[in-house]
Amino acid sequence: MVTHAQYIKSPHQNFDLSFSSNGSQHAAALGWNHLYEIGKKKNFRLGYRLRLSQNFGTNTTFVTAPAERINEQTGLGFLFSEYVPENSDTLTFSNYSVDSLNLSIHLNYRIKEMWELEFNNDRFRNKSADGNDWRELCPFRKT
Repeated sequence: MVTHAQYIKSPHQNFDLSFSSNGSQHAAALGWNHLYEIGKKKNFRLGYRLRLSQNFGTNTTFVTAPAERINEQTGLGFLFSEYVPENSDTLTFSNYSVDSLNLSIHLNYRIKEMWELEFNNDRFRNKSADGNDWRELCPFRKT
C-alpha cells in the first residue's frame, strides 16, 4: 500500500505526506520545500527542503556485508553480478525503527509548464546527543 498527499500552498512552496507498507515494514515521511524563482523568465528556481522520515516494522531480517563479499565483485559491476548468500550476514529484529531528518538544497529549471529538471542534494546529517554521527553509532535502533 502506498499513499501520498500533497498540499501546494503556492508555486514556490508545498507540503507533502507519504506512507507505504508491505504489511510488516512501513515508511512514513513529512516534507516541506520552498523554491525561489530566479531570472527574468523565472525558469530557474533555487530552494531547500526539510523532510522528517521514519521506517519501522516487525519481524524483519536485514542483510549486511560489503558488496565485494556478497557479490564477489567490486565497483558498479556488483549490481549485475550474482548474489552469494553464504557470504552475507543477517540481523533480525522483532521490532525496529529508523528515523531521519534531512535538509536538502534544490536547483530546478522549468522547461515547460508541466516539465522541470531538478538537482537536489541532502546537506544535513542527523547527529546524536554527544555529537557523533548516528549512522556510525548504530545503523538500527530497536524499539
